[in-house]
Amino acid sequence: MQCYGSDAQTNLANSIRLIHKKHKELKGVFAVFNSQIISGANLFKISEESFSGFGSRTTPIGSIGVNIILNKKLIQMNKELFSGEKPSCITNLPVDKIFSVTESPGLNKQYLKAVIDSGVKGIIWRSYGVGDPSQEYLEIFDILKERKIPIIMTTQIKTGSASMDVNEPGILAKKHGVIPAYRMSLPIMWCKMAYLFEKGYKYEDFFELMNKNLKGELV
Repeated sequence: MQCYGSDAQTNLANSIRLIHKKHKELKGVFAVFNSQIISGANLFKISEESFSGFGSRTTPIGSIGVNIILNKKLIQMNKELFSGEKPSCITNLPVDKIFSVTESPGLNKQYLKAVIDSGVKGIIWRSYGVGDPSQEYLEIFDILKERKIPIIMTTQIKTGSASMDVNEPGILAKKHGVIPAYRMSLPIMWCKMAYLFEKGYKYEDFFELMNKNLKGELV
């Protein structure tokens, strides 16, 4: 029975095609949607009514139509990242200790200081452009650096990348201890920070590990 106004049948059929034994080398979580095969770590919602309802900041691992075409380079990376390792059994991620800040005009520094004093373990900062925060918040970044609280910089642009290496504000913030998120989505940053905290990594470790591709989140 055809269900008008829905692409569910096509997406379900394509998902079943992908899990066929021919493609058993694929490991991890993927979304098969609108002819694209997207890593679950990089998936986000872009529309509530369009059939092109999901997107990714990173390159899809493949496309699916009459034929299934997989990106050989990304498939090889997928094999290396999931080479026989058992899944991490973590049930107590400290997600409640990570605070997300969306930079906007009038964002009060006293409010931010109160958040820091509350016992937060990590900060995700959503700024502008390629990760270009206002210089008035360098004071906040210095406090976080002094207290060894990692701060990760992302962008408010849905498909953007926070590299922090293009404009002066981002370059300066980097020098004050802010870590660029590049193309990681907000949920994956949250989970990754919580995972590193749960594993016992220290402040200094975040500068390397947040920019290390653990499970395909930095493709």
